[in-house]
Amino acid sequence: MTEGVKIYKTQDLVLQVKQNYNPAKLNLKKWVDFIDVLCGDREYQKEAIRDAIIFFASGEYSSIESLVEENFRKNDELQKRYKNARDYQKNLPLPRKLSAVIDLATGTGKSYVIYG
Repeated sequence: MTEGVKIYKTQDLVLQVKQNYNPAKLNLKKWVDFIDVLCGDREYQKEAIRDAIIFFASGEYSSIESLVEENFRKNDELQKRYKNARDYQKNLPLPRKLSAVIDLATGTGKSYVIYG
């Protein structure tokens, strides 16, 4: 019944924000104490906040398309799912903007991430 149906794991399609950025443009160390107090031991929240800060404030990305292109080159699963980076980009809800979605399950503290 599933013949010809492709199944993708969501975690394999998540866009990754590069962790190498210019610390002169973004001093993430200034945020560490605040994030630690805000999130406690919930490392997944800290990671989501750090990735969002890097994406929006590091100057490494000019739009969501640049993040898509960067990930498409490295991610085999994205390459299997979409014909090319443009095919992925035509499905973006806010194209040509520095925009993103942080997807956390219900009850995981998205409000903390938004506040952070």
